[in-house]
Amino acid sequence: MKRCSAILLAAGRSQRLGFDKILTPLCGKPVLLYSLESLMASTLIHEVIILTRPDVIPAIEALIEPLPKIKPVRVMPGGKERQDSVYEGLKAVDSGSSHVLIHDGARPLLSVGLIARILEVCEETGASVAAHRATDTLKKVDEDGVIEHTVDRAGIWMMETPQVFARQLITAAYERVIREGLSVTDDASTVELGGGKVRVVESDALNLKITRGEDWKILELWLQRGELTSLREDIHQLSNVVSPLVGYLPLLEKYGGMDEKFKNYFQKSAESLQGLQELLHRIQQRVRLLFKDPL
Repeated sequence: MKRCSAILLAAGRSQRLGFDKILTPLCGKPVLLYSLESLMASTLIHEVIILTRPDVIPAIEALIEPLPKIKPVRVMPGGKERQDSVYEGLKAVDSGSSHVLIHDGARPLLSVGLIARILEVCEETGASVAAHRATDTLKKVDEDGVIEHTVDRAGIWMMETPQVFARQLITAAYERVIREGLSVTDDASTVELGGGKVRVVESDALNLKITRGEDWKILELWLQRGELTSLREDIHQLSNVVSPLVGYLPLLEKYGGMDEKFKNYFQKSAESLQGLQELLHRIQQRVRLLFKDPL
């Protein structure tokens, strides 16, 4: 893979949500950090440019300051509209980059795997976007809210981010949009306007963008589910470690000798291990009740 820069958009005002979602903790971590950490973890991304409102630049800089200095991360003021922010980011991208990944910071479940899949397709086509198939029934509705007809959903995909492009292709596309005063709703649209072809890549199971309060609740439940699953696995692994140790106790007692100090140490260790095993058993029982399935 050639050099790829990432543009992370965080300039919205969250008017529909009622609070600044980018910096608000979601399950204990600011929303922006989720996608930023994935971009930092991907070995295919060599720099990250965050576009945001001037008034929150200090807060975002403070947020990223403790992060490991794995790759350059810059925070810049965005533009009035989303397309203006992307254009500012494109002008700031490292001139040595061959590709650019553009992602909305309001989609926190960006995965390293999805980044890799989209970049792989982009190397072949020059333009690739994350998307998912339309699964709901689609209706064409008139101005009075009356259904006119059902729309065939075959071949209909719902666009998401990240969207990845050859740098020269996407830069030229945005230059045209800005020059001609056009309006676009996503980055792929700029390439389409110039007759370019964009390939879709099926996204992960949940790559939800936070726009409404309901979206926030869905993501909270999803992340909490992941944390509980991880906890369950950790408890199970710890139990597997402790059980053999408890099984060794009779052997140690039999072959450990008659030294009084050894007996004392052995007795204390045995009591601690047996107490730990009993505690783990109680925790496992409670986790089973939560998950309704065996560990």
